[in-house]
Amino acid sequence: TIEEVERTNEDLQSVNEEMTTVNEQLQIRNSETSKLNDDLANLINSSHVPTIVMDEELRIRRFTSAAEHWLGLHSGDVGRRIGIIQHTVSIPDLDALLVQVIETAKVESRDVRDKDGRWHSLHLHPYRTADNRIAGAIAVFADIDEAKQAQAAVRDALEYAQAIIETAREPLVILDGDLRVRSANPAFYRVFKVAAGETEGQLIYDLGNRQWDIPELRRLLEVILPQNTSFDGFEVSHPFEAIGVKVMVLNARRIIRANQRSNLILLAIEDRTVSAQLEIQLREHVAHLSNVDRERTVFLALLAHELRNPLAPILNALQIMQVPDSTPEAALSASQMMERQVHQMVRLVDDLIDVSRISRGRIELHRERIDLCGAVNDAVATAGVLTAAKGIEVALTLPLLPVYLDADPTRIAQIVGNLLSNACKFTDRGGRITVTLKPEGAQAVLRMRDTGIGIAADQLPRIFDMFMQVDTSLERTVGGLGIGLALVKHLVDLHGGTLTAASEGEGMGSTLTVELPLAANQSARAQRTVLPDDSAHKSVPRRILVVDDNKDSAESLTLLLEHKGHEVETAFNGLQALTMAAKLKPSVIFLDIGLPGLNGFEVAKRIRNEAWGRSILLVAITGWGTIEDREQSRLAGFNAHLVKPVNFSELTAILRELAPAPTPGQ
Repeated sequence: TIEEVERTNEDLQSVNEEMTTVNEQLQIRNSETSKLNDDLANLINSSHVPTIVMDEELRIRRFTSAAEHWLGLHSGDVGRRIGIIQHTVSIPDLDALLVQVIETAKVESRDVRDKDGRWHSLHLHPYRTADNRIAGAIAVFADIDEAKQAQAAVRDALEYAQAIIETAREPLVILDGDLRVRSANPAFYRVFKVAAGETEGQLIYDLGNRQWDIPELRRLLEVILPQNTSFDGFEVSHPFEAIGVKVMVLNARRIIRANQRSNLILLAIEDRTVSAQLEIQLREHVAHLSNVDRERTVFLALLAHELRNPLAPILNALQIMQVPDSTPEAALSASQMMERQVHQMVRLVDDLIDVSRISRGRIELHRERIDLCGAVNDAVATAGVLTAAKGIEVALTLPLLPVYLDADPTRIAQIVGNLLSNACKFTDRGGRITVTLKPEGAQAVLRMRDTGIGIAADQLPRIFDMFMQVDTSLERTVGGLGIGLALVKHLVDLHGGTLTAASEGEGMGSTLTVELPLAANQSARAQRTVLPDDSAHKSVPRRILVVDDNKDSAESLTLLLEHKGHEVETAFNGLQALTMAAKLKPSVIFLDIGLPGLNGFEVAKRIRNEAWGRSILLVAITGWGTIEDREQSRLAGFNAHLVKPVNFSELTAILRELAPAPTPGQ
């Protein structure tokens, strides 16, 4: 028994030793557990991430201080269900999500918003024990509000940029690092008439008919990404497939993409075809305006020269006539010279008026049936004085039968006269002018061949331009404004004909050919207007009032009328004209339009309103000669409208044909 007791004591001693060892181990484990708890408590308390630990029944076991502050939890909430946090963050299906995490041991994530509208990322993890048993769940909340706002800003920016790209009127193309088309905007497909399927993924150089395969463009595009460069204003002029020849201007920039290994290239394409054409047209227009301005300057200088030319002999003639011992022969010669020079000035002014009408399209034809043979014959006869003075021989060949036209006789005479005058002007003394007329088919063909100075080949295309001068040197021996041939060309065109010029060169003479359509019936007789013979009808003396603010003009006309036996009074302004007309009651009033104080139109209207003024012959004598001026004269009550300078024979004809018979005392 004692031995058994001793063995038992020994066993107890051994057990005590083992217990002591176990106690020591437990103390060590307790110490480690305490440290682990301290670490866990410090970790939880120092964590700024709201975290909640739950058991399998979804009751709260532990939470971090961040969860305590954000969700309003406190120590008394331990053991309560997780649903108590719904007042801070609304997650309607939270329980179902937690059950799913516990059952499947899979992590679930979701973005949620708290009561203040801030975004948080919720991550639900299974709670695993040391023996890998699922004993609950852990909910972790991460504040992602700033990231969400940044994402929203990026998304808005992308949507904004996309909207700009989609609505941009210029074609835009996105290229990758290999210079393949990543995408393009609708404007690109619309402008180049291609589809996305045949564009995206293709090298920029392979598009269409390889219009972008340009060495310089390759060089520019290939260095954009490696060297972070860009380019602007690269111009491509090419026949593009489906849209024809276009002028395209290219700009390119690198597109930097955050968190992306490779960047992209934005290529903007601008169609500058219209603007390029407008620039060309603008340059041409500027050049044309410069040329017009230069021609105008030359023309004004030429006009001054041509107007001074007749003024010099007129002044000389006046001085000859003022010499006390001047002979009648010298006076007669001087007066004839003055008449010729005045006619020259009138011709210049008439040409300028016709130019104005041409520029405004106001020339009208008064057609009638005429014999072109007669018009040509009359023009040659009229030019006889000029050709005889220069010793020029004129060879005229006309057909045996009349050549009838439906044309304006005045304008036809102007055409033939201008051509003949032009030929005389540029033909040297002793030269020859050949004039031929003959019908050819349905056309009357008039040719004038001279032996004059000729026309250089480079000037032939411009010979009919307004103010064109074959001889522009200061030493030129012929006058003129360069209007004649341009005017003839326009008149011929109005008649449905053609005018051409030919020359073998300078000094070789020239040939001008006019083709005019023949009248339908060539057997009809031409109706010719026969002017009354002024010498057979003498004017009856009249009482006349001359009104003109130019005293020289008024007094010289008065002297001429008095020389013809008329009784003439003179007035120099509108009010004086009314007073004298009421007192004299003349049968004729020659009235200027541009009068001081009261113009001629108003004077005429007031005279017509008087009983004594209704039968008076009112004749406008003015420098204004447009169609509008003549119509205004008619409305004011004038019987006739004459443009200065007036040929006295016209006045005599008007007095004879239009003036009322004088009453006793007149």
